[in-house]
Amino acid sequence: MIKKYICIIVFILAIVASGIFESHYIVSSFEFLEDELYSFAQKMEYDTENINTEENIVAINDIRKRWQDKTQLLEIFVWHTVIKEIENSLSRITSYVKQNDFKEAYTELNSLIDYSEYYSQDYRFSIQNVV
Repeated sequence: MIKKYICIIVFILAIVASGIFESHYIVSSFEFLEDELYSFAQKMEYDTENINTEENIVAINDIRKRWQDKTQLLEIFVWHTVIKEIENSLSRITSYVKQNDFKEAYTELNSLIDYSEYYSQDYRFSIQNVV
């Protein structure tokens, strides 16, 4: 009888631990994206007339690459449409930077930051997400 209770407790703890890991990974991934985008926005604001510098293009491509590295595991936990929307948005930002269109790039950047903040909040650990 005690073995049965121990098995049940271990099973419940494994589920809760998995939920905590999942939540932490998702939230940290979206927070990574937010931080990188804030940093990139500050770089763009230095010279709003000339955002198509090599430095900015390399920076946004680096953000995209590191985000894609995170999506390898993130795709297990998050809807693919969410990841696809983020990748599309990053692609649009890259295009706007290359075209030297500060207004569109900045608008898309802020939209992606808001989107990321929303999903970060949505995936915070709660018992409802575990159950």
